[in-house]
Amino acid sequence: MKLFNMEKTFKRAFWIAVVLWLIATIEVGYIFILVKEEWKYTVNIDNCEAGKGRIREIRNGSKQENGEVLKYITLEDGSKICIFRKEGEWKEYPVIKEKNLMNLQKGENLVYTRDEENAIKGHNLVYDIEIKGKQYMPLGEVRKADKINNGINVLAVAMFAFFSIFMFGMMLFFYKNAETSDMYIKEEEDYEEIQERDRRRKILAFVFGEFMALWALYSIKDYFHFHFPLTQVFAYLQIIGITAWKLKKAETRLEREKIVLCALYITVLVTMMIFL
Repeated sequence: MKLFNMEKTFKRAFWIAVVLWLIATIEVGYIFILVKEEWKYTVNIDNCEAGKGRIREIRNGSKQENGEVLKYITLEDGSKICIFRKEGEWKEYPVIKEKNLMNLQKGENLVYTRDEENAIKGHNLVYDIEIKGKQYMPLGEVRKADKINNGINVLAVAMFAFFSIFMFGMMLFFYKNAETSDMYIKEEEDYEEIQERDRRRKILAFVFGEFMALWALYSIKDYFHFHFPLTQVFAYLQIIGITAWKLKKAETRLEREKIVLCALYITVLVTMMIFL
């Protein structure tokens, strides 16, 4: 069978493509599940209505799929609204916090803009609210953040879909064009060319592996709401590990100095990308 009789280099490339295709496909599904709930609560200006009233009842909120209800509020005219703090992958909004609501009591007046289409437990979402003369959650900012988050989500899904299709194509390419071990003859004059081709494939596999690992770590961090900088630590550990590996293989002092300088340069670039 061709799959088992492939020449070693092709067999490795084929299985790397299979693994990366599976990872990219799983990521597409995972991201789509995450953003499906996020897209549920989007601001449609046509469904937002302004209103005001006096508080009749106020209850503590609850955790939702992509955010948190800080307070459930019932007004004297029967309107039910909730103050919803949405959490996006790149930006958390609105800026209202629990401490802003600590002194909120029955009988106080509220001015608000609510969305009658999106509701949680029968309470309309509030996108703009004024408490004691101070305005929170400006509707324009919420809509802007929505557009940014939704655009990033669409790009993420599209990008992983592209990688999934691309890896599937590479998998078919390697399978179709693979030489088999029984027909493969390594000629002496082609040895350096074979080594160079193998080195390029290893670099390509390493780059794709690093990319997928970073996205997997970011997904884990986002899913479990970790505050620990997983991706940053991973990047620095990679620099340390690769530098140590290269230093071990270096034979001269000049090579070691070049490796250390290159590692320092990369560290500075990574640090700038993280903090700027």
